[in-house]
Amino acid sequence: MKLGLTTDSLAGLSCDEMLATCERLGLQAIELGCGAWSSAPHIDVDALLASDAKCKEYLDKVASHGLTIAALNCSGNQLDPGVRGPKHDAEIRKTFQLAEKLGIQRVVMMSGLPGGQPGDRTPSWILTHYPPECHEILKYQWEVCVNWWRDFVPFARDCGVRKIALEPHGWQLVYNVQNLRTLRAALGGCDDRLQHGSEPPVLDGRRPHPDDPRTEGRYFLCASQGRTYQCGSGGAQYNVRQQAGRADVRPFLEFCHPRKRAR
Repeated sequence: MKLGLTTDSLAGLSCDEMLATCERLGLQAIELGCGAWSSAPHIDVDALLASDAKCKEYLDKVASHGLTIAALNCSGNQLDPGVRGPKHDAEIRKTFQLAEKLGIQRVVMMSGLPGGQPGDRTPSWILTHYPPECHEILKYQWEVCVNWWRDFVPFARDCGVRKIALEPHGWQLVYNVQNLRTLRAALGGCDDRLQHGSEPPVLDGRRPHPDDPRTEGRYFLCASQGRTYQCGSGGAQYNVRQQAGRADVRPFLEFCHPRKRAR
C-alpha cells in the first residue's frame, strides 16, 4: 500500500512546492491532474508532449522527492453535448498520449454524461426509474456512451494504458458498480482494463474499507486528503445498496422474485 494524494488538492502551490509538501508529509505517490475539470496546475501537458527531454526532466524532479506518479487524472465530461464535451475529449486524449510518454499505465477519469436526447445543450442525470420517459432517456444516453468508449478503448490501448480507473461520481452515467458492469458488458473484453477508481467517500456516500465488497473492480482508492489504498478484487456478494448506491434507476420488476418477473 502506498500513501499519496491527488495533486489538485494542492492546486494553490507551485509544482516544486507541491512536491516538497508531499515529501515533507512522507507520501510516496501522486495522482497528477492533467486536464478536463483539472486546471493542470502542476504540469504543462503540451510542453511535455512536445519534448522527450522535458518528460525525463519532470520524472526526475518527481523522483528526487521520493515520489512516483501513481496515475494521471483527466476527469471531466467528454460526452457533454455543449462546448465542454469536445474540449474535455481533446484533453483526455492528450493525457493518454502523455501517459505513454511518461510510462504511466494508469489513468483516472469519468465515464461522461450525455444530454437526454439529440439536440440537447446540457447533460441530463437520471436518478429515478419513473416516469417511463426516464428509460427512453437512459437508452439514448447508453448508446452515446458505449459508442464513445468503443472508439476510445483501442486508443487507450495503443497509448499503453493498461488500467482506466473510472470515478463513480455524481453527474456521470457510470456512478456505481452496477453501471460499471453495464458498460463493461456492452464493450466486451474490457474487464481487466476498465474499472473503478475513486475517493472513498464517493461510493454510496460512505467510506468503505479496502476489503469492503463495494471496492469490487477498484484499481485504487485515492482521497483528496492524501490517502491511497491498494485494493484487491473484493467479495462477490452484493446487495442492492452495495451495487447501486442510494440512486437506483432499475424498474420495480427487477427487484421481484424470479417467478413474478416471468409473468
